[in-house]
Amino acid sequence: MSTESEGELNTALQYHKAGRFPEAEIIYRKVLNREPDNTTALSLLGILVYKFKKYDEAIIKYLLNLVIKENKYGD
Repeated sequence: MSTESEGELNTALQYHKAGRFPEAEIIYRKVLNREPDNTTALSLLGILVYKFKKYDEAIIKYLLNLVIKENKYGD
C-alpha cells in the first residue's frame, strides 16, 4: 500500500467513525480505483455498504478480499 493510500484510508476511517459515510465511501472507492487489490479499502468499503443494506456489494467486496489475500498469502 502506498503512503498516499494509507493517509487517505486513515482520513476515510475517521470520516466513517464520525458518521460521514459519503465522504468515506468516496475515498475508499478512489483508493480502489488506484489499487484494486487494496484489502484494507475493500474491507472498509464492504463494512460501509453492509451498513446501508447493500448486501450483494458487501458480499462481493468480502469475497474479493478473500481471493486477493489467498493469492498473496496462500499455501
